[in-house]
Amino acid sequence: MTELAQKDALLFAELENRAEERRLINEIDKLADANIEAQARIKADLGVANDAVAGLYAEVSRANARGDTSATAVADAARARALLAQCAARYRDVARRADELRATVLGLQSFARSVSSRTDQ
Repeated sequence: MTELAQKDALLFAELENRAEERRLINEIDKLADANIEAQARIKADLGVANDAVAGLYAEVSRANARGDTSATAVADAARARALLAQCAARYRDVARRADELRATVLGLQSFARSVSSRTDQ
């Protein structure tokens, strides 16, 4: 192989490496954007869950303050149970989202390992 052919081969390999580097950077940027969006969703979800819990506490406090033992107390208890069920459902949703995020993290770790193994070669 001539010196010129060797230089051409090296230049071609460098161009291929640069294209792969750009592709990886684009993938990393997309993953970072997705992570930012996921963090914002988590923050919003936690805010909703906290509001639901605060609402439940407020409702129970109002019911306790009334001290009625009549139909009002039965209605208050029913409302408190309904609110508790809503809170439980919301926490279930948060747990589901945590599981989804766990899967995302595992995927990102796999991606990082594959990128690392490419650079080690």
